[in-house]
Amino acid sequence: MSEERILWDADFDPKVKPYYLWSTSIILCLTIVGIPLAIVYVIIGNWLIAKHLANLGCTLNERTLEIKKGIMNKTESTIPLEKITDLQMFQGPIMRHFGLRGFKVETAGQSSGPGGSLVNIIGIVDAVEFRKSVLDQRDRLAQGSKSTPDQTTPEPSNQQSEVLTEIRDLLVKIESKTLKEESAVANPITCRLVTPERELLNEEVVYASVPAWDGLMGVQHGTAPIVARLGLGKLRLDFPADAGSGSREYFVDGGFLKMSHNELIILAERAIAAEEIIESEAQAELAEAQARVIPEDAPNRMDAVTKLTREREAAALKVSMAKTSKAVGI
Repeated sequence: MSEERILWDADFDPKVKPYYLWSTSIILCLTIVGIPLAIVYVIIGNWLIAKHLANLGCTLNERTLEIKKGIMNKTESTIPLEKITDLQMFQGPIMRHFGLRGFKVETAGQSSGPGGSLVNIIGIVDAVEFRKSVLDQRDRLAQGSKSTPDQTTPEPSNQQSEVLTEIRDLLVKIESKTLKEESAVANPITCRLVTPERELLNEEVVYASVPAWDGLMGVQHGTAPIVARLGLGKLRLDFPADAGSGSREYFVDGGFLKMSHNELIILAERAIAAEEIIESEAQAELAEAQARVIPEDAPNRMDAVTKLTREREAAALKVSMAKTSKAVGI
């Protein structure tokens, strides 16, 4: 079997090193207990980060995305492009200071239940163009598979088709029963979603996937108390069996969350239910943001470029969520 052709072997910005050093030190210094640890971290942090960067890699191949990470225990993930649903960009305030961007890899089925995790990568040079190349290559593969079906694969016989159909139906029944049982025994938490204008939701949920400023955060019964800043992303709430075991999605941009005593309070600067996003308006918003250009001599140009990039990302997310909610009938 021939090796895949490498399309893009990503380089990492040298400013990733001071970013990790400062961000971790700041977090440790937020608590009295963490201050001595911060001093220790400053001493050994350079060595740890250097080891991390030496093992860090992200390569786009013709059919896969390879990601290598780890310090002591190295991990290598090979993700088929056809399984990737999105590479969602994120940029926290410390990352913005160093001019860095990150993205998280979302794959089909990965966010289907509690506990799903996403692969995060920070510091790729020209991350926006790298993301575009990955999604473009994924789309080319999808179009090629539709237009050029495998002519060498024999059609199954009627008897084989019947057996396969029975196996499929049995697996569907088992999966459906398992999901219902898990949802039935899951302990719910109270979730409130509030914006400056109104309260959008006050219900019980069994799981919440929340877009924090540095990546997705999973919250469920038993999650430790936490206060976190919200970023730009998709909020997904899973409801218990007595509420239909369904899910609901919201566009969220900025704010804070608080989890304490199995009560989740989300104070969002902006939040819109997916079914309330009008695709045509989102498309117009995206087109307007993409057409806008920041002059080279504009005052505070870096801040203006950062703001415009976030507006483009927000509009693109709205378009994606509007299409998805329309397709699944949310």
